[in-house]
Amino acid sequence: MAGETTVYAAVPKTKDPAVDVHQAKAKDSPAVAKWRERMGSDEAKALYKDRSATVEWVNAPASNRSLKG
Repeated sequence: MAGETTVYAAVPKTKDPAVDVHQAKAKDSPAVAKWRERMGSDEAKALYKDRSATVEWVNAPASNRSLKG
């Protein structure tokens, strides 16, 4: 049985600061529109901010050993 996964990934910034990147675009699929909206929430911002305490440490050994480009 497949489970459900909730994605918490940064929404790319735009060149135009007046554009709200958390609003769905006409070409977005329903899943992408939901992701954009979710990432605009305070809860998602807090979860994403905490990633540096976990995910970034995974990459640190590679960086320290000049294994990263």
